[in-house]
Amino acid sequence: MANPAISSLSFIIGTLFDLYALVVAVRFIMEAVGASSSGPITQFLVTATQPVISPLQRLIPRFRNFNLAALLLCFLVLLLKGLILKVLSQHGFVGGFRFGLADMSIAGVVYYALLSVVSLLFNVFIFAIVILALLSWISPDPRSPIFDILNPIAYPVLSRVRRFVPPMGGLDLSALVSIIGLYALKIFVIGTLASIAV
Repeated sequence: MANPAISSLSFIIGTLFDLYALVVAVRFIMEAVGASSSGPITQFLVTATQPVISPLQRLIPRFRNFNLAALLLCFLVLLLKGLILKVLSQHGFVGGFRFGLADMSIAGVVYYALLSVVSLLFNVFIFAIVILALLSWISPDPRSPIFDILNPIAYPVLSRVRRFVPPMGGLDLSALVSIIGLYALKIFVIGTLASIAV
């Protein structure tokens, strides 16, 4: 029978680690796309991650716009989450569901963390486009701080899609096409990487 205390603790730990990994991933992508660092949300991302990224930057230099230390931190956060949940899952259920990490080797947990990073990076682009599309209907004020973080992330994808999918009758379908395309690419990439480990 599942231990409710272990399940609750696992859910809290998993959620906290996932949220921090998301913050790090967003920072990595924003730097990669050359977004401005003056907005309040961007300043929060830097403040929340810099104490941990700074020591890693001494070991791993930047490559052009890519903050490799941030990418490594994202991986390490998800790896640590996987290792902790693997230990906790030995006691039964994690978050109310049977958690596959219990039967994984350490190498399997490492590969799980790698796939999680790839999936998270795709999700940042996908949800940035989804939120941007929703906000354009609900609150289209371009001066809102949220647009400072969403536009730079979504624009590289949307601008390329718009070359092939121009507005039709005043309706811009680029966001929908981008979301479908990114999901399909995510499934392909994750599936391919997962098949390599089998």
